[in-house]
Amino acid sequence: MHDQQFLADAELALLPDHLEHWKKSHPACGVLALVAEASKAQIPVLQSLCQGQNIPLAGAIFPRLIHGNSLIEQGMWLICFEHAPRFKLISGFSHDTAADTASILASITPQLAPRRQTLFMLFDAMLPHIGSLLDGLYLELADRVSYIGLNAEAVRVSSHSPACLTIAR
Repeated sequence: MHDQQFLADAELALLPDHLEHWKKSHPACGVLALVAEASKAQIPVLQSLCQGQNIPLAGAIFPRLIHGNSLIEQGMWLICFEHAPRFKLISGFSHDTAADTASILASITPQLAPRRQTLFMLFDAMLPHIGSLLDGLYLELADRVSYIGLNAEAVRVSSHSPACLTIAR
């Protein structure tokens, strides 16, 4: 089970209350943040608040977000998972498809349970071989997982290191 909340930049003062409510309702929760590029200056605030509440946080930056029937250029979607999923940030891609696929598999395979799970992936748009990586993952995992993914403007460890965020549930 999860809950979600969209916060426009003007509503970010409500962020501490939302996080506190989620933590009280779901002590083992985790948050996934989808942040509009124009709002990326708010990320350190979000990180600090989540750290203060001991809430695991992962996320990515997007040029725009969908809200209602519109594409908007500011704000953030926060998705609260009742039980924090296993977030895994994978970086250091070599642009060698086989090696990079093996790196992702080595990272996620220990997280996978015998029962079918959902594998949610956020890819940094700077990775030039996302399609080939997905092909390689499917050849290894096949139907052991249900696949969901997004291509984000930025999923980074540093400003120069594109990454992939995986969430297994």
